[in-house]
Amino acid sequence: MPRFVCRSSLTLVMSLNYVWILCRVLVIAQNLTCNPYDLRGLTGLVNGLDSLVDGWWFTNASSNCCDWVGITCDASSGRIVRLDLPNKRLSGLLPVSLFNLALLEEVDLSGNFFDEVLPVSVNLPALQVFGFNYFTGVMPLQYKDCYFLEHLSVASNYISGVIPDFLFTLPRLRELALEDNEFTNITKLLDLSYNQLTGSIPSYFGDFKFLFYLDLSNNSLSGEIPKSLTRLQSLISRDIALEDPSPDFPFFKNKNISSSRLTLQYNQIMRFPPQLDLSRNYLTGRIWPEFGNLKKLHALDLRNYILSGTIPCSLSGMTSIEALDMSYNSLTGIIPSSFVRLSFLSKFSVAYNNLTGIITSGGQFWTFPNSSFEGNRGLCGNFFVNCPKNQGLLPPPAAPDKDEDFSILRMIVIIGFGTGFLLTVIPLLVVPGIKGAYKKDKFE
Repeated sequence: MPRFVCRSSLTLVMSLNYVWILCRVLVIAQNLTCNPYDLRGLTGLVNGLDSLVDGWWFTNASSNCCDWVGITCDASSGRIVRLDLPNKRLSGLLPVSLFNLALLEEVDLSGNFFDEVLPVSVNLPALQVFGFNYFTGVMPLQYKDCYFLEHLSVASNYISGVIPDFLFTLPRLRELALEDNEFTNITKLLDLSYNQLTGSIPSYFGDFKFLFYLDLSNNSLSGEIPKSLTRLQSLISRDIALEDPSPDFPFFKNKNISSSRLTLQYNQIMRFPPQLDLSRNYLTGRIWPEFGNLKKLHALDLRNYILSGTIPCSLSGMTSIEALDMSYNSLTGIIPSSFVRLSFLSKFSVAYNNLTGIITSGGQFWTFPNSSFEGNRGLCGNFFVNCPKNQGLLPPPAAPDKDEDFSILRMIVIIGFGTGFLLTVIPLLVVPGIKGAYKKDKFE
């Protein structure tokens, strides 16, 4: 009996403690008042806007900004941690004071009509989510100090200038939206290989007018290959040259070869080969036929994907291609015969797909090893030893075209004419001389 009374008393004490803590939290929540620094930032925001924010009451002395629309405060400190004002049709100037709220974690100002430049002075060390639009100017460098930033959306603005490199080095950044702006980016090389990147490849990469080297290999990217990558101007018609002086330091690239790592040194950016390496990810979909427009591209690596569909014949338009790897996918259909026109192609692989038909012969295809085609049960060719049953299906050697026939005929005519000329001229020159010498010897 005493033991039961002891347990009941302990339960009652714990319940009373819980009720006291809950009441204390409620009292703190009810007594939250604006931090003077936060209130100064909100006051500056309202003074810069062309209209008031519905649900904000500055005239009431007892009004608590933590109860205002779109504002969330921390329960313990009373500081503003979230400012959520999307689609409020707000316009005007954002004050610098708003960008100095020390504990602000989330800001959503998207869907409004701010038409001024972004404040240069930014001090948001706790910022995690930030979205806005209809701004002009350039990206402030101070954003590089937002170490906790995870989501950044500056889409649908009028931001110009160069996309700063620090955006790609923020340690916690998971989502970055830069599309629909006026960036004049001079990014030429972008190597993000061997990381842990997830999500889809940003479509705005295709807007980098000077980009000719992109390596996103060995990540966990998913989704389709952005079609915008087929519109990279530096890989279509632009001569890869530097409008500005090259940095006076070397560039290094690590390359894995047979389980060993080789470090390559390039003294100038323009020494890098024009390349798109998207291999070893989880990308799906098909290979865009528009890749054939990339006439300046030297290497395209699409291996180890989940790509499906057929190999576009238009890829033969990549007239400068030297290395083309589409192995370890789920491609079907045939290898386009037009690939024989790729005269610079030295490395080629479609191994381990579901391809069928006859491997084209001619061009550079005579130089590719059997490993370039293995893993495709339906493939066969003159030099592909793994399909003996289909040898009867192989086409006869291609007949020479009309130009070749004309060249051979012309050669025969020239040789015949030369031979006839020599047979006619030699007797006229040599025989009279022999006869004259004979007569002279006879009369002597």
